[in-house]
Amino acid sequence: MVVAPPEARVYVLNGFTPNNDGLNDLFKIKIVGEVNIHHFRIYSRWGQLVYDDPNLSHYWNGKLKSTELPAGVYIWLLDGFDTYFKKPLNHKGLITLVK
Repeated sequence: MVVAPPEARVYVLNGFTPNNDGLNDLFKIKIVGEVNIHHFRIYSRWGQLVYDDPNLSHYWNGKLKSTELPAGVYIWLLDGFDTYFKKPLNHKGLITLVK
């Protein structure tokens, strides 16, 4: 009997505190399943792209280049493809950067 893996799951915390105290300093996304990531992007509330990682290989540290961004709510978008079930994977949400 062959058991198919579950559909891909995306796990995201809704806040982080990039203050270098070793606790929740980075915004991370955890994906379980067979997935190819096309883009992971974060935007400010005004629509400015502040982070773009084409394959989810890094974590966001709350900065745009080397400039610390203000506390607030940011929008994240994740686009990929569930390779086992052969269907698009599109997720979005809000993340609160706390100072």
